[in-house]
Amino acid sequence: MVFCVTYAVACGVIQISSLPLLFAGRFLGGFSTAILFSCFESWLVSSANTLSLSSHDLSTILGQATLVNSIAATLAGIASNKLVEYSALLNKRLFVLGFIQMCFEGSMYLFVFLWVPFLQEAASPNHALPLGYIFSSFMLSMTFGALLYGTVVSLNEPRPSTDVPLRNHDNENTVAFHAKLSSAVCAVGALAFVISTATRREHLRFWAFCAYEACVGVYYPVQGMLRGKLVPDEHRATVCVLTTSA
Repeated sequence: MVFCVTYAVACGVIQISSLPLLFAGRFLGGFSTAILFSCFESWLVSSANTLSLSSHDLSTILGQATLVNSIAATLAGIASNKLVEYSALLNKRLFVLGFIQMCFEGSMYLFVFLWVPFLQEAASPNHALPLGYIFSSFMLSMTFGALLYGTVVSLNEPRPSTDVPLRNHDNENTVAFHAKLSSAVCAVGALAFVISTATRREHLRFWAFCAYEACVGVYYPVQGMLRGKLVPDEHRATVCVLTTSA
C-alpha cells in the first residue's frame, strides 16, 4: 500500500515542470521501486520456508512471477502506445523507439533475475560459481560496449557544418546511423540469448552473457542519442524520467 501511494505521488509530481520536483519524483520512484522488489520477495521466501517448500518450487514461483510481470509490462507498454497513437500525439519514429526500449529493457530485467540460476543449472553439481567475479566480468563487458560505441561513433562522426540545411542533413544521418546501431544491438543481444539457451555448457553461457552485457553498454548511449534527437525539448525531461522509472 505504501508503494501504491508513493509511486502515485511520484507519477503526479514529475508532470510538473520544476527541477526540484523532478528530483523529488525520482527519489520517490526509487524508494517505491525498492519496496516493490523487496517486500514481495521477502514475504515469498519467508512463506516458502514456513511451508517447507523445496528450492525447486521456490525457483519455479520466482521464475513464473518474473515471466507474468514481464508480460504485463509488455502489454501495458503496447496499450499505452496505442492510446497515444489514437490520440494523434505519437509519430512513427517515437513508437519504434519506445517499442525497442520496451523489448530490450524487458530482456534486461529478465536477465537480472535469471542469470544466476541459468549458470548454476549448467555448472557441475559440486562446483560453486564465483558469482562476484562473474558479475564483475559482466560490468567489464558493459564497459567494453561503451568504449566500442565511442570508437564506432568517432569513426563515423560527420564534420560539423554551419549551414542550416547541411546541419539538418547531418542530424538525419546521425539518427539513421544510431537506428542501425540499435538494430545491430538488438540482433546481437538476441543471438547471445539464443546461444545461451541452445547449450548447457557453462563457459559458453558465460561468454554469451558477456556479449549481451556488451550490447547493454552500447544500448544506453544509442538510445540516449536517439531520444535526444527525436523527443521534443519540452517533453524530454518527463519522457526520460518515465522510461527510466519503467
